[in-house]
Amino acid sequence: MQNLPSFLKNTSIRYDEITTDEETRSYNLIQANWLLKMALLLNWIEDTSDYRSNHFYNSDVFLNIVKIKIQEFELVENQSKLISAIDQPVYSKESYIAAFKKRLEQISNEVIFENLPLFNNVKALGDLLGLSEAAKAILAFTSILEYFFQFHSIISEQSSKISNKHLNFILANILGYSEEAIKTELNAESPLIESGLISLNSEIIELENKLSMTSRLANIMTEATLDKNMILNDLLKRTGKTNLVLNDFPHLKKDIDTLKKYISNALKLNEIGVNILIYGKPGTGKTEFIKALSQDLNVNLYEIAFADADGNPLDGKSRLNAYNLSQRILRHQNNTLLMFDEIEDVIEDTSHSLFKTESSITTKAWLNRTLERNKSPAFWITNDPFIDEAYLRRFDYSIHFKIPPINVRLEVARRYLSQFNPTEEWLKKIASNEKTSPAQYEIAAKVVRVIDETDQASSWDLIEQTLDRSSKLLNHNESRSRNTIHTQYDVTLINSDHNIMQITEALKLNQSGTFCFYGPPGTGKSELARYIADEIQLPIIVKRASDILDPWLGGTEKNLAEMFEQAHEENAVLVLDEADSFLQDRRDANKSWEITQVNELLTQMEAFNGIFVCTTNLINKLDQASLRRFAFKIKFDYLTTDQKWEMFKSVLIKLGNNLNALLPLEKSVRSLNNLTPGDFSVVNRKVKLMEDLATPIKFLESLALEVNSKSLKASRIGF
Repeated sequence: MQNLPSFLKNTSIRYDEITTDEETRSYNLIQANWLLKMALLLNWIEDTSDYRSNHFYNSDVFLNIVKIKIQEFELVENQSKLISAIDQPVYSKESYIAAFKKRLEQISNEVIFENLPLFNNVKALGDLLGLSEAAKAILAFTSILEYFFQFHSIISEQSSKISNKHLNFILANILGYSEEAIKTELNAESPLIESGLISLNSEIIELENKLSMTSRLANIMTEATLDKNMILNDLLKRTGKTNLVLNDFPHLKKDIDTLKKYISNALKLNEIGVNILIYGKPGTGKTEFIKALSQDLNVNLYEIAFADADGNPLDGKSRLNAYNLSQRILRHQNNTLLMFDEIEDVIEDTSHSLFKTESSITTKAWLNRTLERNKSPAFWITNDPFIDEAYLRRFDYSIHFKIPPINVRLEVARRYLSQFNPTEEWLKKIASNEKTSPAQYEIAAKVVRVIDETDQASSWDLIEQTLDRSSKLLNHNESRSRNTIHTQYDVTLINSDHNIMQITEALKLNQSGTFCFYGPPGTGKSELARYIADEIQLPIIVKRASDILDPWLGGTEKNLAEMFEQAHEENAVLVLDEADSFLQDRRDANKSWEITQVNELLTQMEAFNGIFVCTTNLINKLDQASLRRFAFKIKFDYLTTDQKWEMFKSVLIKLGNNLNALLPLEKSVRSLNNLTPGDFSVVNRKVKLMEDLATPIKFLESLALEVNSKSLKASRIGF
């Protein structure tokens, strides 16, 4: 005969190697042993002196598991009186106790299957996690409790209400360990609890629910043979390769140099508690950066899973449990990094909470320990850094991922799309969308490869189409960050009260200044800003109200600050369209945030050393104090009579018409009131759709319609 596994040495069951057909019987013997001990220990048998039946008379499930027949119990005296009172036979409490003890003695001579999956898996996990014998026994008990419904329901029927201390007493007696040993293994800092294998539910008082584990783990523990890889596959996923390298993040060079040294030395020295926070808006390359760093260091990178092996999503606590368990399993490896994405779904900000529950305080302490004791260095990723400072202080290093500069975005686009032989101009157009992530480039390239589009122009169109659909799906606004194609702007066709050429030349020498461009829509305000950026060879960032306004308190102010910070880092011309949304007269403000937005914008303007341009159609609504902050207030007006004719000739000749065909229309063109360069742009777009509008008369008629659409009286066209 062989002994039981050492962690179950006190269950009083003989242990030998028999056929696998006895597996179910073996599990029943374990359950019977524990149930009988609990029945005796917790006095589940009621006293029958008050003529009540006891719990076990109708519990066929209990009797079937423990293998006791009802005939083994003795009827109490005066049975006839009891039967007439309760209409059923009543057995003596003493006979129950005697039968239970007798059955326990019999079980001690029973044979149990040696290779039960439960035994093997508890041993395997114990070796991986360094569990004590008492911890292994608790793990086995919890697995049985979670997996075997009848075992759980029998305990539930007794309605035993217990405390944590009472639980220690019960487990100590049925598993054969001291109460102190059980208490130690159910401590929040024990490997069993800290790893998340099982949970001790302190706020629950029902015995059957005090200990729990995931049903997935309970199934595995009792049905399969575990190995380290099987466990890790449930908890982690090996991250895929990235086409990017660290050189694709030149704007993070200092951070890269620091992290490479820190992570590599931490791995060599087995330094504990190494945690890096990576935060910033979606699509800024956070995940790809970590992948590139791990590839450069030649270490394995695992990501904490979002779903279990069956595809069921994991909640925040389950993911943290998975993280802790993974840390325990990988604690002896010095070539592994862990990545925990979207931690904002796991870590709540309780710093301002008036009502902190015991659970939230316990979770906070538990998480703080997690950030101090991890063996494998971990990267934590969030889109929102507004989490409790108690957590933030425990990160060794952090990197704020902002929108990459245009030159970085261009290199990323080139890396993924160079296989389609793009022109530099086309790549610049693609890279102008600051919200497009490397993954979106990669997917677009895959779509073209799978379709096997061989025509170059068609492949470019397909890439743009795929990126456009992806941006709409992700609710990304179309890029307005950079003018990548030279505007071919003709400043002589701008009706302004300033000498634009002189201002442009001055900006070439001194790239600093604040400008307010105001005037009717379509008069060329934003296009002039693009022209200036092209002439002085600087990138341009264009923001509109929809890019900045945020429904959350303080969000708009934060976006305004980030806008100026981005322009400073990229050394870009910054343009704020629809500036009247932020610079309205503070005397008319009804809400406090309307004032704080103006104040934030003015504060950022004063600290900004670059070129800042605001455009507005509503100069009269702007805060007068704000207007004084602009060094130049440049008025834009409708085209002059000569400008109308010059622009008409320029556009129509480019469309293939000759000057002689235009001359008869000169008077009519000059007579159009309130005409703007924007009107010509609108009609030009119509021409792309309907080529017959490219004729002089049709084009002129379309211009007249645009003028009339402004609800202003247009001059009669006499031809």
